[in-house]
Amino acid sequence: MTFLGIELPTKEEFKNTIGDIVRGKGGFLLYLSLLGLILGLISVARIFILGHGETVNTNAQVPWGLQIVTYIYLVLISTGCTFANFFGMILNQKNYLPLAPKVVFFAILTAIGGMFGLATELGHTERLYMWFLSPQPKSPMWWMSVWYTLELAVLIYFFIELKRGHASANHAWIVFIVAIITHSTLGALLGVVEQRFYFYSALMPIYFLVFAYTTGVAASAIIAAVEAPKLGRAGENLVEFFRKMLLVGLGLALLLGFWRIVVGVYGQIQGAEVFELTLGSQIVYGLVLGTIIPLILLYYYKGPKALILISLFIMIIQFKTRYDLVVGGFKVPVWRAYTIPEYVQYTPSIDEILIFIGGTSLALFLYLFADKLNFLTFKDKT
Repeated sequence: MTFLGIELPTKEEFKNTIGDIVRGKGGFLLYLSLLGLILGLISVARIFILGHGETVNTNAQVPWGLQIVTYIYLVLISTGCTFANFFGMILNQKNYLPLAPKVVFFAILTAIGGMFGLATELGHTERLYMWFLSPQPKSPMWWMSVWYTLELAVLIYFFIELKRGHASANHAWIVFIVAIITHSTLGALLGVVEQRFYFYSALMPIYFLVFAYTTGVAASAIIAAVEAPKLGRAGENLVEFFRKMLLVGLGLALLLGFWRIVVGVYGQIQGAEVFELTLGSQIVYGLVLGTIIPLILLYYYKGPKALILISLFIMIIQFKTRYDLVVGGFKVPVWRAYTIPEYVQYTPSIDEILIFIGGTSLALFLYLFADKLNFLTFKDKT
């Protein structure tokens, strides 16, 4: 059976895969992600039934919390996967092509997982169609809807072309350019907020692209390392290729992160003290654990297992730095009054934590399920 020229799994393959899952042969990660997805859906129901006031800890002082962190973290992984795909197609196409459907499919799923987190924050998702009916071209947030729609469309198109065996470097270029526009716009969404010194910077669009590259290449490196034993010499080549791409990304992240801290610490306007308040966390997580230690580990340790462990470490630390970036921006209140503390504290609720788990699990579960169906294999028909 085919659809749009893609060979779909047969009913028998679906039946056998679901049967394996029911019989306990799905694999630990698949069951863990399924549990996380169920818990996330329960929290979605609680948020929409009980309301934000009863389920989340964001407020007038901290309007962006873990739900927005979930969105930013996952869509940056998605963008990074498109970057990994681009450089794989351009610089190492012969060895990379068997991996391309997996990386592109994971990019699609992490973008959807990020939207999962964002939808629970918006309040009235049924009114999303209004972005089309009432355009606001002066707003970066309005443009986000435009670019995300386009990015998902070109990613899906590229995946279809991969499955049909017709994908080329030109397709990769299109996805790459759209991803740069989309996520530099996301960086600009924070960068134009002049009331928040922690966000307000022309560096922010570039900052988002660099850290998207680092996190997404780490996710793609895990896929490459897992698949490497099945690909023989091509797999060994891919492991080394992704190791080098990670080294480049970490080097850029170290440079950009260092100068962002230096410029921020030198700031003297109202709210600039946020950089001093968060200096320890930025140095420890943003520089030392986030870039320097992974750089050292990647330099001395090679091979698929080392690449998986180091990439996982990078992704965990990058989540912490994305959390600190979003939440840290609200640490110093814009307005000072008797009822507002000098520095604002925020702790996510259980429902917010489960939304992050749910969004991440959604991407992971669908990827693992599709992989078990052999839906992500590449067949060269050129």
